[in-house]
Formats: sequence, structure tokens, C-alpha cells
Amino acid sequence: MQFFDYDTNRDLKIHLSSLSNVAYGQVSAADPVTVTLYLPALDDRPQPLRYKELNFGITGAETSPRFLDFHSGFIVSNPNSDLRFDFVHEPSMYHAGSDDQRLKVTALRGAGIVQVPSTLTSDLSVPIYEQMMLIAPSSGYSYQAIISGGWIYYRSADGTFYARLEVEGFTQGDGSGNIMLQYWANPTGSRNLLFDPSLQIK
Repeated sequence: MQFFDYDTNRDLKIHLSSLSNVAYGQVSAADPVTVTLYLPALDDRPQPLRYKELNFGITGAETSPRFLDFHSGFIVSNPNSDLRFDFVHEPSMYHAGSDDQRLKVTALRGAGIVQVPSTLTSDLSVPIYEQMMLIAPSSGYSYQAIISGGWIYYRSADGTFYARLEVEGFTQGDGSGNIMLQYWANPTGSRNLLFDPSLQIK
């Protein structure tokens, strides 16, 4: 690699296809860079998962919720499902006296959800290794979350079903909006949610 006299440092960034910013920073251009890769334990390697992309609308904030049924893989109107989605009003963080619409996700039938950043952080109780390998947290679940980016992990009430979701909500300001989500689900009871398309459950 050719460097100019003023190139005293170079940027270094390591990422996975499913996780950005595994490591990043600057190193001296004069020093060699060595990266050590660790193979995951056999139990933590990709397992067969269900994968689904969904796009749906909601009209009338808080009065017309939509529900996700993992068994069928569809958005339904039946509250006897797994997750509920609503747009709710909250005081604006940027404009005093006004409200912002936010997306609220509720776990149903005794299940739990936990929201985590999509980049590595040492501020969580989740070990860095489990964050990197997309292993669902073992604790910290609650029944509800207001979406503020990142991922959501889902755990069924009996702990035999785990899923990871990426959810984005876009509101129109009149109580309606659109939700785009992807989810990866492991129906075996394992917390492992690292995805390999060749192992996708059809």
C-alpha cells in the first residue's frame, strides 16, 4: 500500500454483514495491522431460522393496532397474536408544547421484548460476544417498548421461541403511518439468531 508523507494514520474498521462497527479506530501508517479472528463455538454457529420481510400501514393512532403472528408469518387484526404495533403520541423532545408520534411495540400472551442497539456497546448487560453473534439476551425483557432505533429481541412466555426484529415506523401526522419490519426467528428454543440464508426455513 502506497502512503504519502502526510499520511501518518490510517482508518481501520471491521464489520460483519449483519453487524456494523465491530471495531474501528486509527492506527499509525507505519505499523503493521494484525487482526485475529475467532471461530464461534459449534452451538453458536448459524442455525435454521425463519426470515420474513413485512410492510404494512396503521390508521388512527392507538385505535387501529396491527398484530404480528409468528406462526403464520403475517400481520393480522387478531389480538390473540404475538406482538402488537401502535403509533402513540408523546411530548416532543424538540418542540415544546407539541407531540411526536412514536411506534410502540407490545409483547402479548406473557411474552417479552428487549430493545438493544444495532452496534456493539459495552453499556449493556449483554456480553460483547453475544452481541456479535446475535444471541438473544437471557434477561432484561419487558412487555413493551417505544421504538427508538436498533433491534428488538422477542422471547415467548415459555422461552421456547426467540426472534430478532428490525422495525421502522413512518407517520403521516394524522394518526396514520407505515411500518417496515424484518424478523429472524428460531423456533427451537435456542437464543442463537445468527442468520445464514442457506439454512433459511421455508
